[in-house]
Amino acid sequence: MLNSNITKDFLDKEVVQGLKRPGLLHTRYYEEMPTFEKAECEFVYPDINYSETSDPLGGDDKLNCQIVFGRDRDSHLLSGYGKIGGTPCAAIDIVAGRMSSENKQRKGLFRKDLEPPTRDKLLNRNFFSDASRIYISQKSDIDHYFGLPPGRFGRPKGEAAIGIKSDHVRIIGRDSVKIFAGSARAQNLGWTGELNSNGEMLVDPKIEFITNLSDDPEPIVKGNKLIVCLNDIVNKLQSISEAFVRQNSEIIKLSAAMSKHFHIGGGVGYVQVGPDPILMTESIGVIANEVREISVQLNEAINAEVFRNNYLGLGEKAGLFGKTKVDKLDEGQIKFDTYVLSTNVFST
Repeated sequence: MLNSNITKDFLDKEVVQGLKRPGLLHTRYYEEMPTFEKAECEFVYPDINYSETSDPLGGDDKLNCQIVFGRDRDSHLLSGYGKIGGTPCAAIDIVAGRMSSENKQRKGLFRKDLEPPTRDKLLNRNFFSDASRIYISQKSDIDHYFGLPPGRFGRPKGEAAIGIKSDHVRIIGRDSVKIFAGSARAQNLGWTGELNSNGEMLVDPKIEFITNLSDDPEPIVKGNKLIVCLNDIVNKLQSISEAFVRQNSEIIKLSAAMSKHFHIGGGVGYVQVGPDPILMTESIGVIANEVREISVQLNEAINAEVFRNNYLGLGEKAGLFGKTKVDKLDEGQIKFDTYVLSTNVFST
């Protein structure tokens, strides 16, 4: 099908199965779902009582998705900053699938059916049991509401926030996606720059990627600076190898000179003049060892250069010839599959 991810086989299967179900082809039907407890200040769309038949439970028209305009609360009427009264804390809650995780599976002979909570169950918003949510608040304790770890930044309190939660969250940009934390680069903001929702100065903004297994998040390495650091380490290792080669070469020269050393005797009687056989033997042995050591050091230097080419790229910007430009490190480089920097994901 054009511009669709639905195949004919999938659609045929859905129709066959749907013939046994209410709501085929998106027709309305009476769906069980819990009933949301509306606060007096809140506007709910669609309203909890909307129905063509004036059914107080919503009749066949009711859907388990709503947009709630009100004040900040994460749960019951005694939660959030809205409970205080007189506090600017406007909030918009967009939710689909209230109490979805409370659905019980009823296993049949050929398929599984879900038993959701019934409409006579009155409940409030639940950031853990509701299926999907976008929560927008002028003032909130957002990390507390969603049960997030403090990380390095901590848990902000009483500040504007937006929370997005579902089983799976996708942020898709056809050209690019930017995740930015900090003051906007805008004009006429004064010496303080952009302020937070309470009129306070921004302090040390952070972006953190945390899982529920991360007790101590660590900082992300900056790729370009890492390349410069690794190139510097490789250069120093190569310098050490070259120094060893020069040292071993000098030792070979010294050992060769000692092997040809003559002892000149003096005095009355027989005097031996010539190379010391023991010293000559030891010097020749030293020369052989130093030649082997030079071969090892040369191999190490070659391996270091291979390491650099494989992981850090090949070319002037990799730091091989002259000073590296950190801001445009990857320009003009030949990169291999083992290159350590991503070509798609960037960070500051």
